[in-house]
Amino acid sequence: MEQQLPESPNQSSEESSPHSDSAKDLKHVIDTAAPFESVKDAVSKFGGIVDWKTRRTQSLERSKMVGHEFAKPNATEELENTKKLIEDLRLNLESVERDEVQLKEEAEVVIRKIEELEQDIADEASFEAKAQLEVEQSMQSSAASELEFLKKELDSLRKEYDYMVNGRDVAINNAEEAVAASKEIEKAVEDLNAELIATKESLKLTRTAHLEAEEQTSGVVDEETHNYKLELEKSEEELETLNQQVLSARVLKSKLEASSSLLLDLKAELAAYMESKLEDETDALRKKELEEVKMNIEKATAEVNSLKEASILLQSELEEEKLILNDLKESEEKASAKVTDLQVELEKSKSAIAFLQMKEDEAREVMAELPKKLQAAVQEADEAKSLSQAAQAELLQAQEEAEKAKASLATLQNRLHATKMEIGASKVSEKLAKDSIKALERSESTRGGSNTKEVDTSSLVTLTLDEYHELSKRTQKAEEQANLRITAANSQIEVAKESELRSLEKLEELNEELCVRRESLKIATKNAEKAAEGKSVVEQELRSWRADQEQQRKDSEVNTTTAAANATVNVRDSPHTSKGKAPLENNTNNDNHSNENGSSSDAKNKKKKKKSLFPSKVIMFFAKRKTHPSK
Repeated sequence: MEQQLPESPNQSSEESSPHSDSAKDLKHVIDTAAPFESVKDAVSKFGGIVDWKTRRTQSLERSKMVGHEFAKPNATEELENTKKLIEDLRLNLESVERDEVQLKEEAEVVIRKIEELEQDIADEASFEAKAQLEVEQSMQSSAASELEFLKKELDSLRKEYDYMVNGRDVAINNAEEAVAASKEIEKAVEDLNAELIATKESLKLTRTAHLEAEEQTSGVVDEETHNYKLELEKSEEELETLNQQVLSARVLKSKLEASSSLLLDLKAELAAYMESKLEDETDALRKKELEEVKMNIEKATAEVNSLKEASILLQSELEEEKLILNDLKESEEKASAKVTDLQVELEKSKSAIAFLQMKEDEAREVMAELPKKLQAAVQEADEAKSLSQAAQAELLQAQEEAEKAKASLATLQNRLHATKMEIGASKVSEKLAKDSIKALERSESTRGGSNTKEVDTSSLVTLTLDEYHELSKRTQKAEEQANLRITAANSQIEVAKESELRSLEKLEELNEELCVRRESLKIATKNAEKAAEGKSVVEQELRSWRADQEQQRKDSEVNTTTAAANATVNVRDSPHTSKGKAPLENNTNNDNHSNENGSSSDAKNKKKKKKSLFPSKVIMFFAKRKTHPSK
């Protein structure tokens, strides 16, 4: 991309007026060609390598997972339902509060009516308050003590109410945490389902790989046994040819001995002939005979030298064939050892296959148990939801009971106020009684004196016996009503305390159940983490096994190429060795030697080519799998 931009906006604004022509000359050259033809080209250009097959499989798995997620009910709908329930509960609470306000207003109206009645009773108080002053004073002190006690109870009730409100908030938070935990459980369940699908696919891949490994091992064992049989037959044929060569060498040795004895005889005859014919024959004949003898001697020496060279070559060939025999014996021993190793590997593979079958059975059992566990987790989540709803209902009941306790406390306060009013009325009646007593004393004093004195009738109050009895009855009834109200208030306070204790016990039980559910959730999360760890371990082992298989394939290809190169080199070297051999009398023996050398070189090349194709890394993988569950 080529782009020529101006320097800065400020500079362009400043220089626009004087340099308008230069600004027109500036151009924006943009390369609109596609930088990359595909994502693969982009990745390869920046030096990255992406396994596109795995990406495709992952995309397919993701699409499957998305389909499963759409098939399942959404947790958001459940949250909306819970929110709707909470709003309904709030509306119910508001309606209950309105009802409470109306009840309070009605209670205030009733209290006003009672106060009016008590005022009427106080106005109609009797003159027998003298005797009851002490009783009323004691009742006043007891009422004051009860007031203090009631104030303390009010403070305690307020504290308990605050504690109940805090417990309600805590329970609501716990319910929200339980809902969140249930959502997390559902997510974990979905993840476990995905992991189960992936483990199923990996198990299928491992099964196919094991079946292929078994087929390869069985085919390799059969091929190696057949090859070993062929090698044994060839080695037997080579042994027969070697025996024939040994016999031919022995025949050559006998010929050498005969020729050496002939040479000795010829030398003796020449010496005798020379001694007998020196005197008779001429020098010419002697020279001719000497030349002939020399020629014969040279021929004999040439034959002897050729025989010596042939014997040396035969000895070297015998040594080479002995080495070949030793190599064949070693190869036979190695073949037998390989056969035993292959048998051991087959047994190991069988045991590994049995172990894998056990693991597959265990995995099937786990797969069969997983839906049950999922159902149990869903049931636990439903139970947690129901418990949270029950806790909310119990909290509402506790709130209602607390509000009832508040109402009862308000009524008690009103009753205490009424008792105070009654005490004030009793004080007024005491004053009236004192005034009446004083008036009676004055009347008695006036009666003891003269009846002529006028009495101030304005300060005297006269009552009949019936009125006095009625006033005394009214005072007794008022005292009884006050006592009944106090006992009722005490009973209501006790009932409120019992209800609060019950609500506290229920809250404790709910907290214990929530703790148990949290522990179960922790255990479930731990199990999910363990399952994820096992899955990751299995995936790592499968990856390592696949990498080892690829390395083995590459090594086998390299070995085959090197074996082919060695075979070509041996084929090129074979004619050079055949050129060093001297011609012998029997051409058939030479041909046999050349054929034997070629067969021995072919056998060596076949040995180099042959290699155990059994995947030893597979056995190591199964050994790791054996050691892993024991950990």
